[in-house]
Amino acid sequence: MFTTESAPGQTETQETTPAVQRGSGPDADGGGTPQALWDHLRHELRTPLNVILGYATFLKDDLHGDAGEQLEIVLQSAMRLRSLIDDMVNLRHLDTGEARAQLDMEVLPLHQLIADVVQEFSAMAEAKRLSMGVRRPVPPVEIVADRQKVYLVLANLLSNAVKFTNPGGRVQVAVEARGSEAWVSVRDTGIGIPPEKLDKIFDRFYQVEGSLSRHYEGMGLGLCIAKGMVELHGGRLWVESVKGRGSSFTFALPLDGGRVSG
Repeated sequence: MFTTESAPGQTETQETTPAVQRGSGPDADGGGTPQALWDHLRHELRTPLNVILGYATFLKDDLHGDAGEQLEIVLQSAMRLRSLIDDMVNLRHLDTGEARAQLDMEVLPLHQLIADVVQEFSAMAEAKRLSMGVRRPVPPVEIVADRQKVYLVLANLLSNAVKFTNPGGRVQVAVEARGSEAWVSVRDTGIGIPPEKLDKIFDRFYQVEGSLSRHYEGMGLGLCIAKGMVELHGGRLWVESVKGRGSSFTFALPLDGGRVSG
């Protein structure tokens, strides 16, 4: 889900910056195009952030007590910032068509992908005392899809389920074959979504909570990105929810790769 880049040398940075500054609009040529500016900003944000994450992770096991707790705050904040950067990059790729152009279709065993995503969030779930279950059919379901993009979809849904489920709750992932489609569901016993807001939650930057009363962090891009990635595969994503009782997000993808959205 997360990507990293090697830190560039100083010469590369000095050569790139003037080229970006030459451009002033969509018709600018060379290194001054909006895409070049975006790539440069993404690179400049990720490089120092990766250094912070690297050193914080390295020092984490050596510090204890108050210092260790403060370093954990730094580490978590840096990871949140990296997640926000990744969200903006993924949204940009959807808007420009780059995500569609880079589709890498392969035969994908869903049971293995689900196991990998669940493992990624297991520590977070344990910290909140959540029980996490997976229901798989026999024989396993396989689809033709882009592994990285389907992983991103499931990771976004599972991240939300863990985030919005109170301690002691339950999160379950289920997969099944239905006709020519594979259905993957993420169900939780969390706070749920008010019915009048169900049709808005896939809008970009939308937050169920008001900006002045928010208890949960994020920019409101995860579900928008997940929906876009599913639709690239010719699939669909929907939600069922009861406020105060939990939510169920389901995405359906063609088993054979279907038609790729154009």
